[in-house]
Amino acid sequence: SIEAAALTKEWMQQAEELFRKHPRLGIIGGHAGVKGGKAYLGHKGEFSFVEVVMGGPVAVRREAYYQASVYLSSSETCGPHLADCTDPAQPISQRIWAAGFQAGILPVIESAHPTVCPEILNVVDKMTVRKLVEKATNHLSSNQGTGAVVASFPTSCTCSRHGPGDSRVTAVIQYFRRRSEIKPIATQLNLAANMDVIINDDSMSEGDIWMNSLTGNAFVAYFHNLHEIRGYNRLTRFANTDYVAEMQDDDIPKDGRWVGKVVGILSSHPRLAMLGGFRGRMDVGKRFDKTTGQMWGKKFGPKYLPIPLHDRVTKTPYMPCYKVNAAPLVVDRRVFAE
Repeated sequence: SIEAAALTKEWMQQAEELFRKHPRLGIIGGHAGVKGGKAYLGHKGEFSFVEVVMGGPVAVRREAYYQASVYLSSSETCGPHLADCTDPAQPISQRIWAAGFQAGILPVIESAHPTVCPEILNVVDKMTVRKLVEKATNHLSSNQGTGAVVASFPTSCTCSRHGPGDSRVTAVIQYFRRRSEIKPIATQLNLAANMDVIINDDSMSEGDIWMNSLTGNAFVAYFHNLHEIRGYNRLTRFANTDYVAEMQDDDIPKDGRWVGKVVGILSSHPRLAMLGGFRGRMDVGKRFDKTTGQMWGKKFGPKYLPIPLHDRVTKTPYMPCYKVNAAPLVVDRRVFAE
């Protein structure tokens, strides 16, 4: 009730103006924050960049919230107490920094006793965030733009990582004890240009082999005992590229050129949100197929009918389809997040 009363039209207008002024500002809190690792009350009606936003009301940039959605589902991996945090603004603001946006406060509620959740400052590299806050604050005081004062980095919880990349596609693979498939898959993934790779070692068994086999911008996460679809959901939220290729641990690409073809097709069809990489079907009949549990329809792809159309840009076989197989499956990450 206190937060609701504080959510005035004037505060919302000030927040809206701050979002316009700072294009990478992702979240604004109306209560308090963390600066220098300590609780920071700020001054009522005065904007400040902070490491962590504490309490509400809170205004968020929609794009930043979607980009940070990866981290909202991973609290159980970042310390035993984070999932018990009763203030959602704190983990959200940390993940917003990690996603390449900024956090700040415009106090409208005064309180002498804000409380920092126990594990919040360990979610991402706190020194990196602290330096970004200091830099943004200096730019703010000198009336310079703060849009470039951001950094994107993984959480410090469960991921191992190779070097930086400038990728358009992320391959996410839900893996469970298929050691013989690692080298063939990794060999083909290494041939693909401008692609990140995220492996979930569901069986927690061969993560080191994956990391030694992949040469690009690669991560291994350890979310064990997940269902395949939940694995895709979680890993896709970890991705930070335009498109995500969801793959099973026995999907071996034929060559590295497929990534360029995928980007070409998706780029030339802006309303295309999902692209199957194996087979598709058109259920146009009236007869029910008891063996598949589906209406009868023509199947296209390997071992079935050839794809009859071609994409004009990439000259690759491509056709709109009613249904596609689950993997490999390439999705537009922004549409997926929504």
